Amino acid sequence: MRRANVVKLALGLLVAGLVLSSAALGQRALRSHHNVLVPRSVVNQEFAYRPHTISIAADGTFDFYKIRWVTYGSNLARARARAYLRGCTPDCAQGKVSRPKASLRFSRLISCHGARVYSRVHFVLRGGVPAGRGRRGSTPLIIGSAC
Repeated sequence: MRRANVVKLALGLLVAGLVLSSAALGQRALRSHHNVLVPRSVVNQEFAYRPHTISIAADGTFDFYKIRWVTYGSNLARARARAYLRGCTPDCAQGKVSRPKASLRFSRLISCHGARVYSRVHFVLRGGVPAGRGRRGSTPLIIGSAC
């Protein structure tokens, strides 16, 4: 009877150790993902962890919003979003607004102020877009010497 209790205790300790070890590994992986940032605005270079909006154009004619992250933290990140596009015909203030769906891919990890930062976004737009706007493209997220 004592031997069975000792075996149960040993198995219980082994399982508890495995649970604690996997929790510690998970926390370490979570912390490393928190070190990867994205510029929320190309203009002011404000960085955020998994932002829900990203401003691409200084004049407010191109933004991504309602961003839903699919993958994050590795060399590539993927997300789905809506794009806000304002056409510039007859001028940017009076241009037609479109809100197509967007598939986003973030790449080119760089080191910036002690954190890893995605420095480029590639996009594919599905739905109506203003005249002169392409459905596919990529743009840098870091401008000049921000890092």
